[in-house]
Amino acid sequence: MIAIEEMSLHAWPALRTSTHKGCIFRVSDGYTRRANSANPLYMRQEDALAVIDHAETLYAQHNLPPIFKILDGISYAPLDALLAQRGYEKVTPTLVMTRDRISAIDPNPISVDFQDRFTEAWFDAFADITMIWGTRKDTAWRICSAIENPVVVASVRRHGEIVACGYGAIENGHVGLFDIAVREPMRRKGLGKALVEGLLLQANKIGAERAYLQVVDSNVGAKRLYSSIGFTPSYTYWYRQKFL
Repeated sequence: MIAIEEMSLHAWPALRTSTHKGCIFRVSDGYTRRANSANPLYMRQEDALAVIDHAETLYAQHNLPPIFKILDGISYAPLDALLAQRGYEKVTPTLVMTRDRISAIDPNPISVDFQDRFTEAWFDAFADITMIWGTRKDTAWRICSAIENPVVVASVRRHGEIVACGYGAIENGHVGLFDIAVREPMRRKGLGKALVEGLLLQANKIGAERAYLQVVDSNVGAKRLYSSIGFTPSYTYWYRQKFL
């Protein structure tokens, strides 16, 4: 669980990162909770109050709400309860799913294009599909550009237009899948499945043997898709956010 969390931090890096008493604080102009939250991966329970106070001060300096990422583990339970007592609301329960032996996946007949870097054309399509505009789009591009590990950037085209996209970040024999998106009119046509399967096989060619991904627990369709590709539940997490 901790190993996957560490890899996911690298796969979606924050623009600014600091550490205090074993808690990793990520700040990225407010774009996504992933990149703007406190991650108490190595925090001691006796430091919880000091860490919460530090988070509230730090995020206030950036005009952001304090947010903690909480893993579903016994060591996180006291912190989760303390945050609830202090008015932090539980939001966005998320399931982490994993798959071994990604080389065993059968090739999908739908063609997928791959690149080893983020291009402006890919990113513009991703931003359009996911409706990211203005300063949020600029921040997302800076985050993608900050990824240091090898990436597999994938897309599916129809009539010359990118209609599905996503990427995988590779580290320690794993590929983490992120930002899998399909244009609304093209959904439920097998493009998402082809994209994911293609990403896994392409990542396997450059050293990945296992895969992980994160899916919001309420997204029943996405969970069904990933299960059909052989992903199984590993653990869950959620965020505790104090709404200002």
